[in-house]
Amino acid sequence: MISDGIDLLIGERIGEVLNECKRRKKIHFETEQKYLNKMEPESRAQAMLLLEDLMECTYQDQRTAYCAGVEDGIRIARKILSV
Repeated sequence: MISDGIDLLIGERIGEVLNECKRRKKIHFETEQKYLNKMEPESRAQAMLLLEDLMECTYQDQRTAYCAGVEDGIRIARKILSV
C-alpha cells in the first residue's frame, strides 16, 4: 500500500477537503442536534456512540477510496510517461 509519510499527507489532504465543506457540515450538525435534543439522556448517549462509530467507519472508507485513487493516478501517470 502507501508508505507512512504519504499516508500522513493523504490524511491531511482529506482533512483539508472535508473542512472546506462548512455549509454541508453546518446543516448536518443542526439536523443532528435537533434529533439528539429530543432524546432521553440514555438514548442520546447510545446514539452518540453509534454516530462516533459510523463516523470512524466512514472516514476509513473514504481514506481507503482516496488512497486507491492516488495509487491509480500514479499507475496511469507511469503508463503515460513510459510510452
